[in-house]
Amino acid sequence: VVTPAPLTRADRSYLEQLRQGVETVYGGGLLALPFLNAVNFRHLVKTLRLPDLGYTALQMALAFFFLSWLGFPTVEATRWMSYTAFGVLLGRRRGPGMKTLRAFLKRVQAVKRAEAFTIAVARQLITMGVVDWHVLFFDGHFIPYFGQHAIRHGYFTVRRLAIKGQQAFYANDRRGRPLLVLLQPGSAKLYAVIPEMIGLLKRIVGSRWGRWA
Repeated sequence: VVTPAPLTRADRSYLEQLRQGVETVYGGGLLALPFLNAVNFRHLVKTLRLPDLGYTALQMALAFFFLSWLGFPTVEATRWMSYTAFGVLLGRRRGPGMKTLRAFLKRVQAVKRAEAFTIAVARQLITMGVVDWHVLFFDGHFIPYFGQHAIRHGYFTVRRLAIKGQQAFYANDRRGRPLLVLLQPGSAKLYAVIPEMIGLLKRIVGSRWGRWA
């Protein structure tokens, strides 16, 4: 049983605004709230142990969730969004800008808790029965990078040439539901990454691996 955190003064003020009605072009993101509550997203974010950046760690994590949900491909793409409309999803008058989003990612990188967070999310999905881990399909997709940092090149099939980027390797169950994703340099190959992904899966399922194997 999950005990909800007590409402803050800001929470109560925002709920009162919602009762009166709030317009936002990103209202479809609110459809994900039952799922986020079911996976206890608030508790999972606490495992990151991040300080506030004017926005709480939970609000920042929600921001990235909703950006992905709404189809924003990169942080840079947020320059064209309505920050006021997006803020409604976070319980704020305005959503975070690119500078704040990037600062949050640097904080996540600094505390080195991203992998632990990924494992915690995967365990929760398995416990809830959202994903079946017994049979998984591995796949890889190249993500091009157009920034200034010097990173490895990989083959981008869309343009049929080698460019800077990363490889994202996914593990999905038989119904196509994702369990985990592993980011690797652009030159990485799927066959070489599969053992590492299996190792992550063993850490996720724990003792259930031995009973099933």
